[in-house]
Amino acid sequence: MKNFSEFDKSFNISKISSYKLSLEIGYFGYSYCITDTIRKQIVALSHKNNENKVVGNDFLSQIEKAIKRDVYLNKNYKSVDFIYNTSKFTIVPTEFFDKKLLKSFFKFGNFLHDYEELHFNKLKNVEAYNVFAIPSDITTYLVNKFPEIRFQQQATPLINFYTEKNKSSKSLAPTIVLNIAKTTMEVLVIRGQDLLFYNIFDHRTEDDILYYLLNTIDKLNYDTNKLELILSGDIEGRQSLHLKLQKYVSDVKFAVSNKDYTYNISNVPEHFLANVINSY
Repeated sequence: MKNFSEFDKSFNISKISSYKLSLEIGYFGYSYCITDTIRKQIVALSHKNNENKVVGNDFLSQIEKAIKRDVYLNKNYKSVDFIYNTSKFTIVPTEFFDKKLLKSFFKFGNFLHDYEELHFNKLKNVEAYNVFAIPSDITTYLVNKFPEIRFQQQATPLINFYTEKNKSSKSLAPTIVLNIAKTTMEVLVIRGQDLLFYNIFDHRTEDDILYYLLNTIDKLNYDTNKLELILSGDIEGRQSLHLKLQKYVSDVKFAVSNKDYTYNISNVPEHFLANVINSY
């Protein structure tokens, strides 16, 4: 995905204290969405790539530099959602969830470093919690920068949006969401509001994306002619992937934004920054 910053004509910097900021940061760059909470309108979108993958102590430094040089990340917002891109997470059913056992839940499938701290989100419409780790130096910096910040991992807005979107659906066919980032891909499977599967995979080629997606469909024993596949994320320049997917799945479409909010930024397709647009 190329770097871009696009603003709706209704954007008014004098009203920014009534706006909401949704900021997503990963090792390869960051994206954000600014929402007018009064008019319920998306008023700005931005995406910036890092030249190379940034890890370790350099990651915090990169975040600090990015925020300092972007004038719109140095404003006081009504609220701030921070979405941290990480594959270190676990989803825990509500009936088993206990704050005192966060570390045990998390360490069942992940390694927790001394420099990381645990956070959790209650998933909407799903009786489960998302437990994830963020480096402590990053959370300290961001809380000082945005006192009203709310921390999420990328599974949270994706699951919340699609289970809410399917609230009134009576279809028995599964919905599969494929959200692609530069080197990772999320696969979400729901039926109505039931969460059936979610995972993150690393990819290098389009064939990797096809393999993980089709293998998931096969393991769940789904008929590719009886499901809905929704594409979002970094699909720019991946026309061949879209064509390949259509060979295997009959119903393939691009993601659309939350219809409760007006989206008029024509230069940026709605599916590009689905997580920050649909974080609520």
